Amino acid sequence: MVSFECFAADRLRRDNAEVTRAWVERISGRLGTHPRHVLPTRELLDGVPDALLKAADFLEAGEDQRLTVQEVVTDRLREVARLRRAQGYDVQEIVHEFDELAQVLDGAALCWLAEYPGDPDPAAVGRVFGRLNRAPLLMGEITVALYAEEDTEGRQSAATRLRDFADTLMHQLKNPLGAAEGAALLLGDDEVSAKLNERRRFASIVERNLRRAREVIEDVRSLALSEMTQPGPTRCVPLSQTLDAVLTEVRPLADERAVRLELRGKVPDLVVDATRAEVVLLNLVSNAVKYADGDKADPWVVVEIEREPESGPWWVLVRDNGLGIPRELHDRIFERFFRASPGAAEGTGLGLAIAQEALQQLGSRLEFESEAAVGSTFRFCLPVPGTSGTRY
Repeated sequence: MVSFECFAADRLRRDNAEVTRAWVERISGRLGTHPRHVLPTRELLDGVPDALLKAADFLEAGEDQRLTVQEVVTDRLREVARLRRAQGYDVQEIVHEFDELAQVLDGAALCWLAEYPGDPDPAAVGRVFGRLNRAPLLMGEITVALYAEEDTEGRQSAATRLRDFADTLMHQLKNPLGAAEGAALLLGDDEVSAKLNERRRFASIVERNLRRAREVIEDVRSLALSEMTQPGPTRCVPLSQTLDAVLTEVRPLADERAVRLELRGKVPDLVVDATRAEVVLLNLVSNAVKYADGDKADPWVVVEIEREPESGPWWVLVRDNGLGIPRELHDRIFERFFRASPGAAEGTGLGLAIAQEALQQLGSRLEFESEAAVGSTFRFCLPVPGTSGTRY
């Protein structure tokens, strides 16, 4: 007659999906949610049955063998753990769920014992129940280990980002704050304070450098947020609305510098991530205006939306006939704090790095062509819209 271990292993292989469903329903009843809110996809729901199949093999193993974490670990089981963490469940709740699985397995094993044709060896029965209880315990260990691993990585990553943020801010603020401090001290000098023109000159230095410091803080903050923000639920708006907002914000600067700012062509009916799209477009358009060539009779910046080929993806292009970027500097323009023409306009050298980071989070990237004294074209891709209102 077949041993009870082999009999129970066969039944576990047969019933593993049913056992998992019973477990999910039990959890759902406790949480008051629908089963698909507990394990939302079939792929993840299959992770536990897959681990139980490995446990079934263990039921038939020799008396001296132990079930290890490696034997029950599967990629899908790790996905289950990550999903539960993302849903906001803490370690204690997850471990309790696996305790529930152990109870479901105990109930199933009692049914198998009743079905067994004969008198089972008591030692074999003890081994089956013991090993069935160990499987959920190890699944819980996997979850606890994954939580601890991600917590450690998260703390280390946050500490690194904070240190980089502080170093960047200190490095960039040192010069403008030093200049402002020096000018402010001179304003207190009796000889300077007695001369109106001198007071105005040093007050202008203070104002200009404090404005520069504020720009540094805003740009470094934008870069830090773009790196720390993970893609997730977003506020989507029509592309046309984002373009209007950006052009409205940049137009006063364009008028001040006598740069013709133009939106050319029809804007397609697409919706975009409001925050990231505006960050990208604002940096590209404002950069183009700042680095306009004042020696040209008609400096211009044009924003266009193109599709290549007719059924292909949409591209947003920002063209200008400005100063352009020398070819030998092309490899460096996305470096933080790098400025191709530092004497042409004030800036932090972070704008393109911020734009590239935001686009990468959206699964796109910034491309460009540029020639010194001729101008530049920056562009990024939008996906092919399957229906009206496609988001990128």
